Amino acid sequence: MTKKILIAALVLCLLAGALLLLFGLQLKTTLASLQVSTPDIGELHDGVYKGAYDGRLVSAKVTVTIIDGLITSITIDEHKNGRGTPAEIIIDNVISAQSLEVDTITGATQSSKVILKAIEEALGGEGGGEFVVCSL
Repeated sequence: MTKKILIAALVLCLLAGALLLLFGLQLKTTLASLQVSTPDIGELHDGVYKGAYDGRLVSAKVTVTIIDGLITSITIDEHKNGRGTPAEIIIDNVISAQSLEVDTITGATQSSKVILKAIEEALGGEGGGEFVVCSL
């Protein structure tokens, strides 16, 4: 009887592990294929914009300030990640390039893409973002 219970427990553990592996691979594939594009920043009103993107295992919330048609600051309000903290320097690259079409951070590709997508959402991407402050 104990041998049957042990075998059943082992089979359940293997099935659970396989499901977790498949779920993780699916999320990784989804984030790997994530496309980011730069909105027309020059068309945006001066102000503060908030946006977020949830990639399930990795998510980010950002605040973006636009003055005179330029991205002047980006703040990461929240970044849930595994080992993706190094990706947070990508905001400096975005400000320098005035574009979301920058290289991702090596070793933190998924977090980089999620942060970029949150910025895109803030500036009027698919989710529309949230316009917070009108004049600066």
